[in-house]
Amino acid sequence: MLYTRLGGAGKVFFSNTLFDTTRANIEYSGATGIDLPIPENADTQSYHPFKGNLDVDKLKAGIAEWGADQVAAVVLTVTNNSGGGQPVSLANARAVADICKQNGIMFLLDACRVAENAWFVRHREPGNEQKSYRDIAQEMFALSDGAIMSAKKDGLVNMGGFLALRDLELAQACRTVLIITEGYSTYGGLSGRDMEAIATGLEEVFEPDYSIIGSAVPRTWVKS
Repeated sequence: MLYTRLGGAGKVFFSNTLFDTTRANIEYSGATGIDLPIPENADTQSYHPFKGNLDVDKLKAGIAEWGADQVAAVVLTVTNNSGGGQPVSLANARAVADICKQNGIMFLLDACRVAENAWFVRHREPGNEQKSYRDIAQEMFALSDGAIMSAKKDGLVNMGGFLALRDLELAQACRTVLIITEGYSTYGGLSGRDMEAIATGLEEVFEPDYSIIGSAVPRTWVKS
């Protein structure tokens, strides 16, 4: 729904790495998707705490090349699933958000693993050690103009997801596209059981008792 509204011929989306279905929807609209991961992302033999980061210098260059008016949005995928599931730092998210604001460009989070990403931020990024996983995720969401989430990952459910936007007019326009793909929003979509499961999953995934499972993972795996 979102990329149908934002995309189109001549438009471009920048990302740390677009997920495969995200890229498919962007390209189906006629737009171009461009990945801008940091160089360390491609080096499997080196250690970097946040290999999922977006290269901000390349982003600035891309905006200059295409023109801010042609950039439909910058999509930050957390964690960077198609880039090896690598995490994104809060500092990187802030830098990307600042560049977008300076150029009047929409900043979106693809947040399907935002809780996992918050774990890495707390344990790897100095200054975040005392923050809760929920607070870290909320801080990242607060930087964005909107978010897309497949809840089948960190929502801990077998079905569902959501699109959240600050722009009410855009949200209503996206809802109109729903008529083509599913039906009017009043027709219902997910069952009440699935919607309640998402709400519960998004609460539970940030609880320390859940995240402690990750802290027991061997250090060699965490650094891969």
